[in-house]
Amino acid sequence: MPSDPTVVTVPSPLRRHVPQLEMSGLTWASEIGRYLVVIDDTVDSDEDARHGAFVLALNTSGVLDDQPLPVDGVDKIDDAEGITSDGKGTYYLQTSHSQNRRGVVKKPRRQLLRMKLRDRHLVVSGALDLLQGGEDVARQLAKLGVPADVGVDLEGLTYHDGALYVGLKWPLMSDGSALVMRMNHPDQVFSRGRLVDGDLVYWGQVKLTVPNDKGRLVSQGIADLQFAPDGALYLCANSPKGQPKDGGGALWRVTPPLGGTMSATLVRRFVGLKPEGLTDAPEPKTNALVLVFDRDRKDPLWMTWQLRP
Repeated sequence: MPSDPTVVTVPSPLRRHVPQLEMSGLTWASEIGRYLVVIDDTVDSDEDARHGAFVLALNTSGVLDDQPLPVDGVDKIDDAEGITSDGKGTYYLQTSHSQNRRGVVKKPRRQLLRMKLRDRHLVVSGALDLLQGGEDVARQLAKLGVPADVGVDLEGLTYHDGALYVGLKWPLMSDGSALVMRMNHPDQVFSRGRLVDGDLVYWGQVKLTVPNDKGRLVSQGIADLQFAPDGALYLCANSPKGQPKDGGGALWRVTPPLGGTMSATLVRRFVGLKPEGLTDAPEPKTNALVLVFDRDRKDPLWMTWQLRP
């Protein structure tokens, strides 16, 4: 596995089938020995679908499988940003819940899906809209004093100790801090099919500030997050859309990750690159993280980051 970003290998059959490969999140699937990878624009040329319901499969050598894995149970997925696993065979996929270029947030962009992997298909067993219901994301932000009309961009997603954690790329707090929400008892929430009071709560905030190429400090939002074997919370972060450019994203470490107002240590800066996805490396005793990088129209990158003992 690479210790610096290297290009993901895209086989010809997949390139013809899925022309846009803007990787935005990944998680390990032991059932098939692959990372499941979500991409921003799920264009499916064979099916003539603008928002196809599928994910990609990436092996431990950085080579994508020839064919995507279908997601059964939904018609469309638009702007997928996060995917995670509970380690027991349940997977969760999150779309951004953000406005499209026309300022609209349609249903395919407002999804948090619960899934099982069966015969290289992900089968949906529950779906939520995080912008609808009691104490949804918008109401949580209102409690924190964030204006309701700024919209949201939900990009980070991870499972830890029986809860789902949602990292926000946007909005940021007034001081530039990035926010993390927590969903307690997700199985109960998915069984109900909607959010009620106490399901989704504010968990913490952290300032992720870097100098750009002009020496000005820029606040980053959370692109993905992962509780790692070393006991720390790791974040990959980039500047939010429409905000001052950061000149390249970063990997951050939060310890101890106790929620509330937290402090982060800069682990590595990626000049000119956008780290978008983050997960644990699957191999025993590697004690490493795996990152993927979105390069828009160029082929994506991936790498591993070795953790300290």
